[in-house]
Amino acid sequence: MAYTSQEQPPLPTYTLTKEPDLFTFISDRNLALILPIVSYVIISIFWAWIDSLDIWEQYRLHPTEDMLKRNRISKFECVRGVAVYHAVAFAATFLLTWGDPMETFSGDEAFACARWASYLRALQASIPQIFSIVGIDSVGLADRLSGSSLAISGLLRGGIYPNATQLIALPGGGKTSAPGFLPWENAVASTMYYIVVPIFQFLAAFFIADTWFYFMHRFFHMNKWLYKNVHSIHHKLYVTYAYGAVYAHPLEGLAIDTIAFTLGIILSGLTPRQTMVFNILATWKATNDHCGYVLPWDPFTFLTGNTSKYHDVHHQTWGLKNNYAIFFTFWDRLFDTERTYEEQEKKHKQIVDEAKTEMKTEFPETAKTLLAKN
Repeated sequence: MAYTSQEQPPLPTYTLTKEPDLFTFISDRNLALILPIVSYVIISIFWAWIDSLDIWEQYRLHPTEDMLKRNRISKFECVRGVAVYHAVAFAATFLLTWGDPMETFSGDEAFACARWASYLRALQASIPQIFSIVGIDSVGLADRLSGSSLAISGLLRGGIYPNATQLIALPGGGKTSAPGFLPWENAVASTMYYIVVPIFQFLAAFFIADTWFYFMHRFFHMNKWLYKNVHSIHHKLYVTYAYGAVYAHPLEGLAIDTIAFTLGIILSGLTPRQTMVFNILATWKATNDHCGYVLPWDPFTFLTGNTSKYHDVHHQTWGLKNNYAIFFTFWDRLFDTERTYEEQEKKHKQIVDEAKTEMKTEFPETAKTLLAKN
């Protein structure tokens, strides 16, 4: 049977089935709860191992001895603070997800792909009107191409594919013919469902989290009481290391980190298992920001520009009110809070040059002696 109208193919029916947990020895819910802690420990151990080997010394942001000279806490105090942070974060997450089994269901994949294909078919209906704007008769062009390419001619007609059919089951048994989607429509729909939409969800989750993090982080710096009594704890680390990434006051962890990531997960519609991946990536980013190394193959150098070197600026006395964001650089650039080491070095050189000029003018003999020594 041929269909000559723009009748949409029917969407398939489906039945949802609960997927088994990823591991037999732990439920997905419990796995989601402990995964941030486990991934944090694993990544921190990796960086501690790298530190012990001294194999990437050329990539260090600061000399090793600066860690003892400039930091205002010991490594033991840092580990203790991180343990408290994780305990509070775990308790908060446990309460926030109370009653949520974090189950994963499958069975609607064909329906979801068909729905994307139907959106694509609906968009095709506007093709004749779009072509007419530039004076092209797409339907007439389709008639001339019908003998060579049915797919292209159907596209030019506005998504009319007379020979695109499928067999569907009838409620009482048996099958009947109905309009169907073309292979290219199914391929695009599958790409949207399995690749494009998840990527967009993750980007949205990171952007939402980054937005909350930027403004709250900045607020904790602008408010004198919050900085002195809460956020200054994190800034006892001037020369950072990976396992100090979440060395912070528990109140800060709840107000900034927990809310930022919760909003990102909920508003972007991440599934429970996508949430696990998101938490691992967020943990990796946090430890990467504090690892103390600037690696040439760091993916964030190419993806967002928000790297360990970028965040290290924020831990210096001259950069405390700069580089507030955690994932991107958008908000820092928009509100002129972005700063780089290169800019600081340029500013320092300018101050030195001005001082030298002034010294030469006011104290020429002293300046001559000092310049001769340096």
